[in-house]
Amino acid sequence: MHRRHMRRNVRLGFVSTVCAARDAPPEERAGFREVYRQTMVRDQACRRYFFSDAYFEELFASPEAWLATTRAPDGTVASAALVVRSDGLLHYYLGGTADAHLARSPAKNVFGEMSALCVRLGLPLHLGGGLSPGDGLEDFKRGFSNASGRIHTHEIVCDAAVYASLSEGHPASGFFPAYRSQHLP
Repeated sequence: MHRRHMRRNVRLGFVSTVCAARDAPPEERAGFREVYRQTMVRDQACRRYFFSDAYFEELFASPEAWLATTRAPDGTVASAALVVRSDGLLHYYLGGTADAHLARSPAKNVFGEMSALCVRLGLPLHLGGGLSPGDGLEDFKRGFSNASGRIHTHEIVCDAAVYASLSEGHPASGFFPAYRSQHLP
């Protein structure tokens, strides 16, 4: 079904690209930020998922980040995603779709670009899961997958004084890192 929708979008005039994030034109960076924020509002995301423009500019400057974009026939960014290389994998990091284009699922075309980038780089693509096991987001991502596996993460504090400063005012909730907990001061 994903491939069929992707071909339909191409026939309708949607155009997808991927490039090093630091080489992305300013209008694509701005388009990414806009569709990401629309997605966070639509999904009623916690405040911690609303990143500053400065945070995004740091991401865009990374030599390990790529921006995949699908533009609508009118040239606006319909969907976009940031992927980053780490530990021999290309990780889907952040993405979003414009409210106006949800019905056409242009994110499918973005995921296609990410997959093509992985082939060019010779790296596996790590899409992550959903919000909970077996939910719609996980099912959507599995539609692009030919394998699955477990990824283990670690909670490491490298500089205790800096971590304590960042976490000040955030109640102990078991969430790591504490300064990104949804219980913001």
